[in-house]
Amino acid sequence: MAAGVGLKLFQIRYSERLRRVTELAPAEVIEKNPEWAAHLEATEHIETATPEDLVWADGFVLGTPTRFGQPAAQMKQFMDTNQCRMGGRTPRGQARDPVHQ
Repeated sequence: MAAGVGLKLFQIRYSERLRRVTELAPAEVIEKNPEWAAHLEATEHIETATPEDLVWADGFVLGTPTRFGQPAAQMKQFMDTNQCRMGGRTPRGQARDPVHQ
């Protein structure tokens, strides 16, 4: 998903930042799940999102798996703690609905 969005932004000459949110789970929990551990290893080169990234951006594309219909805890914490920086800013000042695939 991120690669596709990044390519489209490049084609229309927008700059983008690919970021990941901070992992909240303890290492001993992650180590018990090989897929989770492999994902973290595969994405460790991606910088962690900061509040400054939100200030820099004119818009956001957020992607996360869901758990019981809610965003993953890591993404939810990032959004909740940075809501004032996101401030409902969108290209036309309108709130956007989440896209589920």
